[in-house]
Amino acid sequence: MIFIYIFSFFLKLTIFLFFFYFFFLGPYRLDKGHVVHQVSQASKDSVPKEVKEAARQLARQALQKRLEEINMSSNDYTEYFSYVNSLKTEIQKLKVVLEGAQAKVINYQKRNFKKNFKKNFKKKLKKN
Repeated sequence: MIFIYIFSFFLKLTIFLFFFYFFFLGPYRLDKGHVVHQVSQASKDSVPKEVKEAARQLARQALQKRLEEINMSSNDYTEYFSYVNSLKTEIQKLKVVLEGAQAKVINYQKRNFKKNFKKNFKKKLKKN
């Protein structure tokens, strides 16, 4: 029974770290000025069905290849994403909390810099 709790804890930790990386440290954060390219719906609709089906098939093959690389079966994959979906609200709440904490730290650093700058500036004026 304890094994189930330990496994559950590490699974949740892994999922948390994955989402933490994706939302806070990931390479494609939209708030960091990355260029976002959007395709119009008319362009999407103009793609032939054969091309869409070929793209889906390639995506399935790539997913299967990636799952084999990380030694994960398709059942493990579906179970993993069931856990991910069940934790979405907690992840969002944690994101809000971390953003608030980050804002407080930045505000504290700015205030501290201003205070120290004024103090050091006054010392330099007294010396001259």
